[in-house]
Amino acid sequence: MSGDSSVLPGSTQAAALLRAMGHTARLEILCLLQDGEMTMSELARRLTMRGPAVSQQLAVLRGERLVVGRRSGKNILYSVADEATRGIIEVLKRRFCPI
Repeated sequence: MSGDSSVLPGSTQAAALLRAMGHTARLEILCLLQDGEMTMSELARRLTMRGPAVSQQLAVLRGERLVVGRRSGKNILYSVADEATRGIIEVLKRRFCPI
């Protein structure tokens, strides 16, 4: 049996998505963006992180197509990319962050 064959065709993509979400800061960013668009500066302030660190994590999330950005004047407003991602984050929030 070859190491590159897969029983589930989307498992490679699913594993990449879970790796991207598996970092605490990235998961926190996604949770914050569930409530609406935010700039990198707003995210940094809410997470008490430095701007460059947030930018680095946003780059990973954009690369995995989990967040999108839109320009508004000088700012870029980030949001969760799609309803599927929003659903995954909602399940995680219900399981691990009950209010």
